[in-house]
Parts: sequence; structure tokens; C-alpha cells
Amino acid sequence: MKNPRVALIGNMNNNFFSLARYLRDRGCNADVLTFNTEADHFLPEADTFDDQWKIYTKFLDWGDLESFVTLSRSQIAASLEGYDILIGCGPAPAFVERIGRRLDIFFPYGADIFELPFFKFKNYFSGQAVTYQNAKAQIYSWQFCKFQRAGIRNSRHIGFRKEGAQEFDFSHYLERIVKSASVVSMDLAAVYAPIAEQGMQIAPTEDMLDYLEPARELSEKMDAVIIHTSRHIWKPRPDKYSLKGNDVLFRGIAKLQKTYPLLKIGLITMEYGPDLNESRELCKSLGIEKNVLWLPLAPRKTLFALHRYADIAAAEFTNSWTVGGVLWEGMICEKPIMQFREDTLHQNCYEYLYPILNVSNSDDFEKAMIDFFADRERHALMGRECKNWYNVNIAKPCVDAVEKIINGEL
Repeated sequence: MKNPRVALIGNMNNNFFSLARYLRDRGCNADVLTFNTEADHFLPEADTFDDQWKIYTKFLDWGDLESFVTLSRSQIAASLEGYDILIGCGPAPAFVERIGRRLDIFFPYGADIFELPFFKFKNYFSGQAVTYQNAKAQIYSWQFCKFQRAGIRNSRHIGFRKEGAQEFDFSHYLERIVKSASVVSMDLAAVYAPIAEQGMQIAPTEDMLDYLEPARELSEKMDAVIIHTSRHIWKPRPDKYSLKGNDVLFRGIAKLQKTYPLLKIGLITMEYGPDLNESRELCKSLGIEKNVLWLPLAPRKTLFALHRYADIAAAEFTNSWTVGGVLWEGMICEKPIMQFREDTLHQNCYEYLYPILNVSNSDDFEKAMIDFFADRERHALMGRECKNWYNVNIAKPCVDAVEKIINGEL
């Protein structure tokens, strides 16, 4: 098939918009089809500085449970008419299965494989008993889960890294759905590297100034600035995979400044996450309020611009991940990465690992920052090495594999 049309269905974290640009750079005819449930900061316009996205982006009127129930098969099918290759995430398997087609690649991101395929009772009408309407909603939910499982089961390929540590144990959940599946082991190229360089250098637009001016002012007052754009979720929870360990940064800054009162460490972070108030209170109790710049949730293109005022990019401090938007955003902005990582968990995943400031507690933080101040140039080189690592170990292998599937070579 010569230059097949490719539909990338869904855009969680702008993952598929990133993949679409990589594919289009290679001449692939790829479009992004966003669900009707996408958050504003996960729309393509939030991750680019031009309007080219309008040429290859379509906005679907489906993606939620209501549309799964109310739209006819022909209405859903019409949205995908003319596409030869279907690549999906989120609820895409259920909708594609409903119209009698199948995904060529399913890229799970988490909840779409460990939650959406499995029915759980949910009271859709809070405060009411199990009424007729509520019972009907349970039936619809059960039907959706059934189609999600079937859609995953019938996908030609499923893409996620199956070696070493897994952010979510995808293999475990996949085995509950299908006994044998064609898993193509790779990390999704979820961040488009070329946009970072543009974001670091572009003249600020008016809507970016509310973010960049306070960041610039902070950088002028501090000896070093750390940027940390993860959502705030660090209090104990049953879902250990969600924890970011944000408090490690706050406690680390406080400890360092107690030991070295003349050192000034700034932190840029976002007003985002279920433990936001707890994070603010912790900063206050530690006496570091003046060190922390709190900014509203921002589109990714603004985050790239913010990195110009940072010396270090901080990822997560509870789980040992080598994947994730915050981590990779820091890498492609050529910032040295601060995170917790247990290298033995990842030794089978890549030929080599990127350099980091390895931190899991306030003592580690203090040691890492002393090392940073002792040789800032070496840490700047670490940032450049991180960018190269992402391009070589994440972006290229993923795009190579997807292109082979599109061309029928895999």
C-alpha cells in the first residue's frame, strides 16, 4: 500500500501529536484525531508555536461513555473512513471494535489497560439508590468494558516496553485480557524534541509573559533554579504508581539552606495535583515560601520556554521510572535531570542509561546540589547527553517500529 493514511486516535498528554510530527517528518500521511474528552492542555495547539497542526488534526465527537452509547456505528465509522492504519490509545479499542474494525497498534498509557477493560460498579447518580437510570448506566458501562477488552484483544500489535521495570505492570493486565498478543517492545515517543529548542529560544508571546517574567525574576535572585512540573501527589495512597515524591524537593531545599544559609535555591513548580495544598503548607512550615514560584497549569509549549530559566529539571522521587513527559521534557531542553532511579531495574531496557542527579531523600538532595555547584559545566554536559539519549533510545526506535508496521514490514 503506497503512503497509507494513518489515524492516531486520542491525544493523552499530547503523545500522539508528538508521534504524528515524527511520522510526518518522514513523509507519513498521519493525522491526529482527538477525543471529545481531551483536556485543553492536551490539545495540539498547546504543544506547538505554529498553526500547522490544523492541517492534520480532527476533533472527534466521541470518546466518552455517553457517545459510545448514543452514537450509531455508522456515525463512528464515518469519522474513520478513508484511514488505512488505525493507531489508538485510551477508549479507542472499544469504539474501533464497535464498528467492526481493529487497531493496528494499541499504545496503552495506563488507565486504558488496567481500568477501562474491567467493570466496576459506580454510582452515576450520587446520593440515590440503584434506580432504573442507575442500573441502565451500569449496563452501558459493562458493555463498554466488554468492547474495550475485545478491542485490545483484536489489536494487531500492542506497544509498550516489556523489559525491566514497568511504570504500570502492563503485561499483568494484558494477560487478563488476552493469552497471546503481539507486543512490540518500545517506549512511545511522547515528546517532540524539535519543539523544545524553539521553545527555549522563541520570543515570548503575550500569553507567556505571566509565566516567564516571574521565572526570570526568580532566576536573578537565586544561585540555582530547579524546575519541577509534575503534579503534586506525595501523601500515602493505595495507588503507589501515582506518587511523585514532591516533598523530597521541599525538604531537600530546606535542609541545604539550613546547612549553607548563603546558598539560594529556587524552585519553579505548578499549581496542579491533589496534594497541592499540602505542598504549599509544607513549604510554609519549612520556611522556604520565598524560594518557590507557584505557576498555574501551563501548556507544554510554555513549559519549554520556562526551562530557559532553570538549571536542573526535577522529575519524580518515589518510583524509579525512565519514562514520562516531565522527565523527557527536561531531557530535550538539555537540562541535567534530578530524580530517583534504581539502575538495576532498567539494565535490560537500554544499552546504557542517561546521567542523573540521583535523589530519594533530603540527604541525597544536599549531596547532589553540592556536587552541582562544584562543577556546573559538567552538569550542563549531562543535560546535553540526556537530550541525545532521548533521541537515540526513545524517539528513533519508536518511530522506526511504527513506520515498519505502517508499511507492513512488521
